[in-house]
Amino acid sequence: YCKFAIFGIFCPDFRLIILLLAYSGTCIAMLMTFMAQGTPVYNILNNNIVAAEIINTIAGSFGLAMTAPLTAVIAGTVLAE
Repeated sequence: YCKFAIFGIFCPDFRLIILLLAYSGTCIAMLMTFMAQGTPVYNILNNNIVAAEIINTIAGSFGLAMTAPLTAVIAGTVLAE
C-alpha cells in the first residue's frame, strides 16, 4: 500500500496489481475448471495455456514497470542535446 494514494498520487505497484488482476480475471473460469477436476497445482502450472498466461503477465508487468523510467531517460537525453 502506498501512503500517497490518498492524495491521488499512485505508486507503480498499483499498475502491476491491476495488470495481475486483469490477467487472472480472464482465465479464472479455466482455473476453476482445473480445480473442479481435481488437477494438481503442479499440472495446472505446467499446462501450455496457463504457462503462456504466466509469461504474458511477467512480460506485461516488466513492460509496464519500465515505461516511465525509460520515457524519462529518453526525454532527458533528447532535451539535453
